[in-house]
Amino acid sequence: MTDRRTHQRDEAPRLGPRYEVHGPIGARAGGSVWRVTDRLRGTDVAVKLLPAGDGAREFGLLRLLQHPGTVVVRDQGYARDGRPWFSMDLARGLPFGPALAPVDPRPLGVLLARLLEAIGFVHDRGWVHGDLEPDNVMSDPAAGRITLLDFGLALAAEGVTDLRGTPGFIAPEVLARTRGVSIRSDLYAIGAMGWSALTGQLPFPADDPAPGFDAAPPAPDRAVEPVQALLRTLLMRDPDLRPSTAREALAALEASTGRALRDPDDAVARIAPTAPVARDDALQSAQRALASRRRVVVHSEPGGGCTFLLAALQDRLREGGQPAFVLDLSGGATASWKALELAIAGAGCALPERPVPAPEETAAETRERLAVHRVRCIRSVRVAFERQDGNWLIDCPDPDLLAAAVVLAAGAATDGRLLIATRTDRHEEIVRLLAGPEAGPLRVALEPW
Repeated sequence: MTDRRTHQRDEAPRLGPRYEVHGPIGARAGGSVWRVTDRLRGTDVAVKLLPAGDGAREFGLLRLLQHPGTVVVRDQGYARDGRPWFSMDLARGLPFGPALAPVDPRPLGVLLARLLEAIGFVHDRGWVHGDLEPDNVMSDPAAGRITLLDFGLALAAEGVTDLRGTPGFIAPEVLARTRGVSIRSDLYAIGAMGWSALTGQLPFPADDPAPGFDAAPPAPDRAVEPVQALLRTLLMRDPDLRPSTAREALAALEASTGRALRDPDDAVARIAPTAPVARDDALQSAQRALASRRRVVVHSEPGGGCTFLLAALQDRLREGGQPAFVLDLSGGATASWKALELAIAGAGCALPERPVPAPEETAAETRERLAVHRVRCIRSVRVAFERQDGNWLIDCPDPDLLAAAVVLAAGAATDGRLLIATRTDRHEEIVRLLAGPEAGPLRVALEPW
């Protein structure tokens, strides 16, 4: 059976100065998960630590599958021992299974609807989860919210016949290897989770070699017919008797309960871009320029996709084995300065402390003191760029911020691989600042979506 959960006790990962590691949360497919504080955002997040060589597959997949019902991923990198990791929001609530029992059928129907919307979104994008079980779906009955986790065993196609998943939630055709994992096997797992949330028990023993119903089963003690009807259908032994899609299952749930259960946010997520639409030329041009150590200035109107392009370019560079560091200077003066401090700390550098004004200091003396401090900051950032030789992707909508001005001045003084993303009305001054003695920076204009 394919189940790459890490059960051994890992040492706490060393993730650099941005993250403070508190302790393990648990094991997931292919890695261990840790609770850490993200000092840049000032909040706790979960970090999944992967085995060396696993790369960024799961992180990249989750970026493409952002939906109100899937976990939000934040950043990725490499621990000091070389193992890759990625960070994500902490999922709130309880595992969607026996921990909820005995849940009332009405809120259970809402949770099932949210889960069917989320997994339907994943299926519509061409993926099968392959390991739906309670620990991979966090639920909050009071808020009517679920969070789908752990795509370490996800597949881009149906029909793979190796045995994968968690006992008790594996579809009978996958156990028997008569068919591979599929949309219908994901739906079977949802039926098993719903049943266990309703009754506190699995519908069939975890070691049953041929689980599933051949006919309508007796009702569980707390089942009410509308929800029970859907669970029966999802748990049929013959996959052809189950709904063919999550959307079909949701329609059946609505029909049997007589309630409208669809979430408007699900429809919005389905039409949102999940890849840099019409941006491939821009990505390739920027990647070629950076490879030749030519600076790049990307610009667009607000909301034109600069931040989205930076994330896509970072993914491409890392998939090609090239270091890529995103520096986000879009959060205002204080947040931008903190982001810069943490970014250069990764290169073993630090910004000098701002000097305290002397008593009875004149205005001219204050200007001179601040100018000296700025020069020292520029020098520190320049050293960091030179030490951390890689692709620096900098989101810089407002060049007037002190952190942005320091970064641009340091970048102009190095020959490092530097990309600046900014607003269209400010890009000319950045181009002039970064212009070198030979070729100037490549300009990439992003048209509106």
